[in-house]
Amino acid sequence: AEELKEKKWRWRVDRSIIIISIAIICYFNSDFKFKINDFAIYMTGDYLFVYLQLLVVQGLTSDGRRSFFGKIFRIKFFTFLGRISMAVYLYHVQVFIFLDKHLGFGRENKYQPEMVAYKFLVVLVVGIFVTLCIEEPARRLLKTTKKPQGIHQASIS
Repeated sequence: AEELKEKKWRWRVDRSIIIISIAIICYFNSDFKFKINDFAIYMTGDYLFVYLQLLVVQGLTSDGRRSFFGKIFRIKFFTFLGRISMAVYLYHVQVFIFLDKHLGFGRENKYQPEMVAYKFLVVLVVGIFVTLCIEEPARRLLKTTKKPQGIHQASIS
């Protein structure tokens, strides 16, 4: 029964990643964009996208470490990207605003490929710094390794 469950999750992970990839490619390579007044269609697409992402997250923990994409995502490079992803997500907007306002990235050139690449690299450096120098040391410092004094489990006799 456990093997059947893992097989189902392997298929769900791989299928969901393929669907997400196709959706992203179609979105960025087409002239069709949703309008604000197409709110129902837009929200349905967002919820479907989030649902597929949740399937991937759940599936990567339930696939028995055997799905094709699960093996790829367990490579050290991708696990490192996973470690820094929260910091990148939390600070990317602030970094973009700072670069645009204080370092001369004006409106006329902020979407040029070299500016986007530069911003991407700065965000990665900030994410790596915050993760390795702030988050992980704080997590290690706050992690309790000893049981609190005075708390004992009652033994059943």
